[in-house]
Amino acid sequence: MLGAETAKGPAGAETAGRALELTANQTVGSGVVLSETATANPHSTESDDLDSVGVWLLTVQHLSSAWGGRSAEFAFPLYIIELFKNTLLPASLYGFIVTAAGILLAGSIGIFVDRSPRLRAARMTVISQKICASLSYTIFLILFTRPHTPSLSVLWATFVPITLLGSFLTLSAAGTTVAIERDWVSALARGRHEPLTLLNGRLRRIDLLCKLLAPLAVSGLTAGAGYAVSAAVLLALMVGTAAFEFVFLEIVYRRFPVLAEPRPEREEYQEGSAPRQTLTRRTSKMLKRQARDWREFVAHPIFLSSLSAACLYMTVLSFDGIFISYLKAATDFSDPFVAGMRALCVLMGLVGTFAMPFLDKWIGLTRAASWSIWSEVLALVPTVVSLFLDTRRHRAPWSAALLFGGMALSRIGLWSFDLAQLAQLQLALDAHPRANTLAALQIALQNVASLAAYALTIGWHEPKEYKFAAVASLSAVGAGAIVYVFGYARRVRGHVFHFEKIPLLFKTE
Repeated sequence: MLGAETAKGPAGAETAGRALELTANQTVGSGVVLSETATANPHSTESDDLDSVGVWLLTVQHLSSAWGGRSAEFAFPLYIIELFKNTLLPASLYGFIVTAAGILLAGSIGIFVDRSPRLRAARMTVISQKICASLSYTIFLILFTRPHTPSLSVLWATFVPITLLGSFLTLSAAGTTVAIERDWVSALARGRHEPLTLLNGRLRRIDLLCKLLAPLAVSGLTAGAGYAVSAAVLLALMVGTAAFEFVFLEIVYRRFPVLAEPRPEREEYQEGSAPRQTLTRRTSKMLKRQARDWREFVAHPIFLSSLSAACLYMTVLSFDGIFISYLKAATDFSDPFVAGMRALCVLMGLVGTFAMPFLDKWIGLTRAASWSIWSEVLALVPTVVSLFLDTRRHRAPWSAALLFGGMALSRIGLWSFDLAQLAQLQLALDAHPRANTLAALQIALQNVASLAAYALTIGWHEPKEYKFAAVASLSAVGAGAIVYVFGYARRVRGHVFHFEKIPLLFKTE
């Protein structure tokens, strides 16, 4: 998360090999609500469905990309905190602005992926991501190598290009997510549930491992060699992996011929013969198109599931720059201890990625998501309570246990729900001709929620006010659980609880 940082597939060629049997579909608008009984072909196997070598090559490529992304995700707020001490405001502003950029332009990213050949789209987004991150590291390196501490005016002057590059980095990262984790994965799975779960789970675990290990590596660099050396090393790593991934993407692409199959074209995309239009007219058409896309997305049955997932992003109760800023400003927890607690949370997230496939087979995808999201809500309660019961700089052991223990347990439900909801979205949009466009709108929806979270800490930027932002975050997560269960799950399953089975609990032999 934060990572937060939050779909899915191409539409045409994938439907030819579709192996799902939908026994109780409900068609609404242009979409399909998947029933609890949608199951994969029981005779399919991983070897039949996927090129195992190609899957491992995709895993290696994703490892390189995720490591660079997670390093930057942790390093940038850490560098900003080091430059602007004892306040949450700069980190909150940075997050607010780059997230706003993601909201405004996420739809265009999805359209770009839909219009472009798969290899070109993936390469463009990955290389753009590397360039923006490299330029940002260069600016930080210049600031950290100055002989004297930069003045506040210099810091705020450099904050502008850092934030601008961060905005482009966010857009590029969203494009990479849509192009590879959504589009390529959906194309390879061809709408089949088991390959989809396999690929999603593997890529999510790689992402979580990078989220666990990359920040530890960055922290080790900053603690052992200093901020300047860490910026230089990360800059070199970003440049090196850019060349590697540019070449490796084509190697992965050629392992899967299905990726070369064209998507169905949208009529308004074929504008090659249209006369050149003014900027005002092009802007007007773009806004109308995005409004039309949003109306279609809101009318789609999967929207309420997407909305519930977005609510989980309106939170300050995760190990992002804001929470780390709060810990450094309001407590005396050491950096190694904070890094250890972050690692614990990521490990619990990994547990969640293994729990979701088990729950899916046991109780079905829809109920697996319900159980997961409510477990997150319950786990976060002691975390919020601890912020009110103990406000001292030196926190008692019981307070630290509530604070970090609750957050760690909540990661199991969070990542389990994330995987379940991702599968729902991919299956729901599998045959949609503009799946990537609508998938990007879910990312935009998540960015809106993240924007609201940053707004909380812009308003409550004093460390002593952090607990109020935490209450608002818990309320948002609870609202997401309610929307999912009563809005989406009830429509799919036809009920929320088995009330008729309650008497059986009290029946005696």
